[in-house]
Amino acid sequence: SFDFNGGVRNDPSVLTAINGTGVTVYMANTSNLTLNGNVRLNVAAPTSGPFSGILFFGARNATAVTNKISGTVETTLQGAVYAPASLIEYTGNSTGSGGCTQVVGRLVTLTGNSTVKSDCATAGTKTIYANEKVLISE
Repeated sequence: SFDFNGGVRNDPSVLTAINGTGVTVYMANTSNLTLNGNVRLNVAAPTSGPFSGILFFGARNATAVTNKISGTVETTLQGAVYAPASLIEYTGNSTGSGGCTQVVGRLVTLTGNSTVKSDCATAGTKTIYANEKVLISE
């Protein structure tokens, strides 16, 4: 699991921020992502190679897993949160204020004052097509 729980904002004795580039976190089996409290996360996925654009990778068979971003969480995620079999919940005052955040989950829920903003032009991610139809014709 990737758990990041913050402390009191602006208190230098409490770790409240994680920064990194070229990051891919694989969450195997029943592992999950939990961001909670007064935290800042500024991370970027690799822009080339087999994990290009993948920031958080949830196991494809993790149907009983819930990934939670809650409380006052400020993220700049440059890459995809990919957990296709799992639930992804944004609650409280969680914000994705910059970067490229693509979210893929079995069910994605945003409640409270949650926001996600995305600009993926240079992230190395693939385009996600929404509301597309596939037709078969003869």
